[in-house]
Amino acid sequence: MIGVLLTDCVINISETLGYIFDRRTGDFSVMIQHVSHFLVYACICILTMFVATHFGRVIEVRGKRVVREIAIACGIAVVNLTGVIVSRFFGFYYTIDANNHYTKLPTYPVYIAICLLVLIPLFIMVLRGRKVLRKKEFIAFLLFAILASAGGVLQLVVTKISLFNEANSISILIVILVHELEYSEDTVRSERLLAMARIHAYQSQIQPHFIYNSLTAIRSQLPPDSEAVETLNHFAGFLRGTIDVMNEDECIPFSQELKTVEHYLFLEKTRFGDKLNVEMDIRHEDFELPAFTVQLLVENAIRHGIRQKPDGRGTVTIASYRAGDAHVIEVSDDGVGFDADYLNGVLSPAELLQQDIVRTSAGDGHSGGEDEHQSVGLINLKNRLELMCGGELIIESIIGKGTQVWVKIPTE
Repeated sequence: MIGVLLTDCVINISETLGYIFDRRTGDFSVMIQHVSHFLVYACICILTMFVATHFGRVIEVRGKRVVREIAIACGIAVVNLTGVIVSRFFGFYYTIDANNHYTKLPTYPVYIAICLLVLIPLFIMVLRGRKVLRKKEFIAFLLFAILASAGGVLQLVVTKISLFNEANSISILIVILVHELEYSEDTVRSERLLAMARIHAYQSQIQPHFIYNSLTAIRSQLPPDSEAVETLNHFAGFLRGTIDVMNEDECIPFSQELKTVEHYLFLEKTRFGDKLNVEMDIRHEDFELPAFTVQLLVENAIRHGIRQKPDGRGTVTIASYRAGDAHVIEVSDDGVGFDADYLNGVLSPAELLQQDIVRTSAGDGHSGGEDEHQSVGLINLKNRLELMCGGELIIESIIGKGTQVWVKIPTE
């Protein structure tokens, strides 16, 4: 957006200087006249490239790829810019006579036509992104394309007034205003969510400690060799492992994460008996990873994979090893599988996560389905892996056969 603003500013300043120094004699005036008009023509081409790139990035952030439209718009603008450079030396679009007077040539409509041609992929881009763009953004982007087109057409009729440039400037101001409004709304929404998160974090710190202390008290009243004590020991170990890393914003040792997972698996096997089979092949432990990485994958495998089968039976396999320049964790199951393409759906990761947070905070009881909740957790994990350790999450799932997930963490 900075490029758009600077380019538009150069256009308006150059055009003003062109009017001021028109028909003025002297070497300085002639130089200003030539430079200012060249900048106006060239910067309009550059402006269209900046606008196309900016609109495209906003649409892609919202979750829709428009790389082709951006490339086409920029390609047409480059062609037009080449024509402007040729015109500077051979007088193709305009000329400046001996009296230092700027005059548009009969070929000038070609320049405007190419400018309007750039707006076609811009129109297509905005229309394709209408479902992912916010309402104000869609209206502002569409208005830019409409006003710029109208200004370009009128420019051919009213040649003495730069309606094309004026339309561009007005449209850019509208887009900036919309960005400011959206930014303000996002700031308020973020502050509200942050306040709610602080409250939830405070509650989450109190409740697990209370439960852990209560379990310790209950365990002391049971016979030391009973099965109940062993189950409580595993639950207390799982709870303690969870508390220790609940607010951890750094990576933790894989061995620490694995202990928590083992406690969790013992409890799940206690619940489901021989219906749940666990296989472990731990060949490598000397690395770190974000907290709850393996825990989330194992929980998803059991809850969304195996337990969704008609008989609720299945096997979860956990493996860790080193492959090349990466530490690898592999979690697989023979459950029902799911549509992994949902992770690349219409909503962007940020919007999907935000919708889930807002829905949960509102307490409306709405459930988006197993796939949606599973995807929210996996998207969150993918983002944490990338940000915290440059890791990668790879998912392969076949509906009816199972899911296989790989976590790859660079050794450096």
